[in-house]
Parts: sequence; C-alpha cells; structure tokens
Amino acid sequence: MVQNINPFHDLYLTEAIGADKFVKLFSPVFVKHGLSLYQPGNVVLKGLQGSGKTMLLNLLKPDVRIAYKSANIEFPVPKEFRKYISAGINLRKSGISAFGQVIEKDYDEKAIKEVALFFGDFINYWIIYDLLQNIELYWDNNEELINEVGLYPKN
Repeated sequence: MVQNINPFHDLYLTEAIGADKFVKLFSPVFVKHGLSLYQPGNVVLKGLQGSGKTMLLNLLKPDVRIAYKSANIEFPVPKEFRKYISAGINLRKSGISAFGQVIEKDYDEKAIKEVALFFGDFINYWIIYDLLQNIELYWDNNEELINEVGLYPKN
C-alpha cells in the first residue's frame, strides 16, 4: 500500500538552511503567484506558517541567486523580474526588540522621541549595510549576475 506523505507536514526552518540546500529543496510552483515581490514597490506578504513566505523571500538573497548559478539551475524568477538587489532586516534576529526595553515609564516626551530616532537610525544603518554587503557579494562572484541585477559591468 502506497502512503502519500504531505510535504508541508514538517516545517523547514528556511532561514537556517544554506543556499545550496535551498536550491535543491525549493519548488518554483508558487513563484508566479508572488511576482509582486520581485517588482518595485512595497508588498505585504502574509500567510499561514509553512505556506512558503520565507522560501519566496529567500529568492531575494544574493547567495541564493549565486547558488542557482553555481548549480547550473535556472533561477525560478522570470527574466523580466530579475533586475533587483535586495536589502533587509530580520526583526527577530537583529536585536531591535531591545529598543522596546529601553523606554522607562518615567521617560519624558523628549527622551521617547530620542529613542524613536535611534530606532530609525538602527533600521536605516542595518538596511544600508545589508545592501552594501549584497552588492559586494554580487560583485565578487559572477559578472553575468552583475549585469542581470543591473549593476555596472566590471571593467
């Protein structure tokens, strides 16, 4: 008797798997339904745990794109949507929640505004740093990808 196994029964912690393993595990079936992720603008991505949100977001990461290129596997995002460079912040892992613990109940309005400014600076610096790291990763790895994402070609 053949027993079908639900592939979504076990939740992979997709943030923890490496790019090479991601390439082997990822199924491109849902990419066509999430193409707004790979276009300019803001997108809110929501869904149940295990529905593939992080998997789709992982396609934004340069190390995943480089892994596809290294494995000689076609990148699952259509060519007309591949001209992007990502940057982001993982709010759970960045330590940003510490800002919520800094504010004391006896803080005055000025102190609260100052903490809010530090919060904004923290996010902005983190994202800019991530953007620069991602550009550097493309630049150091593959000239074809440099052109595909829209960076200037190497001399």
